[in-house]
Amino acid sequence: MDIVDIINRDPKDVAKFLMHEFGIGANIDGKRLIIERKLTQEQISQKIQEYLETYVFCYECNAPPDTEIQKIGRTSVLVCKACGAQHPH
Repeated sequence: MDIVDIINRDPKDVAKFLMHEFGIGANIDGKRLIIERKLTQEQISQKIQEYLETYVFCYECNAPPDTEIQKIGRTSVLVCKACGAQHPH
């Protein structure tokens, strides 16, 4: 939960990403994510980095967590608050 607070994302979205990437089940319990499989810290760190590159960092200016995901019509768009860039997902 500390990570999702820093990157300003919904914990359910991050958990859903990790469950899909690892093909596992997981539950949010308070401030923890309970993963139903043994994973190394390296595996988790790699997937968190992939999430950051795809859903957090701006594609134009690489701004740190200064982005948000907005729903425009039926499309999710990564919008950068720093440079104004928009990138569909």
